[in-house]
Amino acid sequence: MKKYIFGLIFILLSASAYAAFGGAVTLLLNTSTIGPGESVNYAALGKGMPMPNRWFQATLNGASAVSATVSVEGSTDNENWAQIVSAIDLTAASATKAVATVQTAPFIRGNLIAISGVGATVTLRSGQL
Repeated sequence: MKKYIFGLIFILLSASAYAAFGGAVTLLLNTSTIGPGESVNYAALGKGMPMPNRWFQATLNGASAVSATVSVEGSTDNENWAQIVSAIDLTAASATKAVATVQTAPFIRGNLIAISGVGATVTLRSGQL
């Protein structure tokens, strides 16, 4: 019984299960490391293709003088990446910006381009409109 409950909790917390029920997918989670995050295969999440309407929300946390720039990239083969959303510039503690796009790509990833400030971290989430 414990294994069953643990397995069920793991499935419900996984990005694919969450996304399959219409929730958001986390592309970057409290990251402060420059560079791309893990890619997410939207087609495998049950979202299918094409998926022209997506939203992205970037949040910056940290001390008062923080800033970051985040890029959203798409790929058809999970190897060659192109920017699908203009760079999102974030400034000030707890800044949040949201954008929507009509770009389609089965693979999506967040890319932290720049970050500065004490304790600065960025979270990037995506979902289908």
